[in-house]
Amino acid sequence: MVRIDNSIEHKSIKLDVKDEKILDLLSENSRTQISEVAKKISQSRDTTNYRINRLKEQGVIESFYPRINYSKLGYNIYHIFILADEGKDYKKLIEHLKKHDNALLLFEYSDSWDFEVIMLTRNIKDLDNILNKVQSEFSDTIIDLVQTLEIETYHSIIFSHHFNKKSHNTSNKEISEEVYKLDENDIKILKALTHDSRKSTYEIAKEVSLNAD
Repeated sequence: MVRIDNSIEHKSIKLDVKDEKILDLLSENSRTQISEVAKKISQSRDTTNYRINRLKEQGVIESFYPRINYSKLGYNIYHIFILADEGKDYKKLIEHLKKHDNALLLFEYSDSWDFEVIMLTRNIKDLDNILNKVQSEFSDTIIDLVQTLEIETYHSIIFSHHFNKKSHNTSNKEISEEVYKLDENDIKILKALTHDSRKSTYEIAKEVSLNAD
């Protein structure tokens, strides 16, 4: 995936349809070869490379990172929505969740809920144990809490008005997939891709002490 700065509209940066499609393609697969992107936007390789570099220089593209299918690793993704008392250990609760081993992302809202935390656990029982501990520790802060299970994720949420996308739904029904067992080298490769998912195979090979093949 590509991380995009959502504040670009405030910087007077104009994107044309080809720029938008580049962002869309890289959001689907950040390791898509420039030659393939060029073919899909009907531009030369050099022009496409120039466009991508320009988007990076302008701050439209902030970084490239992998989208990991956690269900293949035996995890379910849960969205936890929390309403909290801002005057009672509110910031302490947020810091606690941000540092939690199972927390993937945390968002603050100015709506019906104060924030959302996305957590990875093996099953609902593990999640319940985590949330029970959090609610017990912050019983004076948490007013309400709702959890949902992500069962289908977006293929892309960028510029969906131009291209066909899948939406996502949430349910409390867990899904099961064949679990892939990661070895030490797999983990090293994922860590290398986390910092820049467009690294070449040769760059990754140097970092993980393997040959490129």
